[in-house]
Amino acid sequence: MVKMRTADNRKVEVPLVRLMADAFMGGRRPGFGIVHKNGAKLDCSLRNLKFLSPEECGRLSCRARRRPVEKVDMEGNVVEIYASAREAARKNYISQNSIWARCNGKVKDPFRLDGHDYRYEQRRK
Repeated sequence: MVKMRTADNRKVEVPLVRLMADAFMGGRRPGFGIVHKNGAKLDCSLRNLKFLSPEECGRLSCRARRRPVEKVDMEGNVVEIYASAREAARKNYISQNSIWARCNGKVKDPFRLDGHDYRYEQRRK
């Protein structure tokens, strides 16, 4: 963030990437986001910035956080695997927060809701 003053002398903070886009990338493009190519948000060099559509920005930011979720029965058998907690919630008619709570071990009796527990898939090497 860069601290600046407006024409009427109010203090404002402006993200450096916006200033870089306005000065060196031909101005901001309506409907497009500015992203860092290498993922380092403190590296605001011109060669590290590019414009992406909202769909591309969403895919770029969400894919890294998405973790597969397993649906487990009372015997410990994996019944089904979902790509994310959101998908598990939608397909089982359960809230996403309820799935997250079970995956993170925040529930005393995880089988009480629908007879199944939900947990993040273990990374197999």
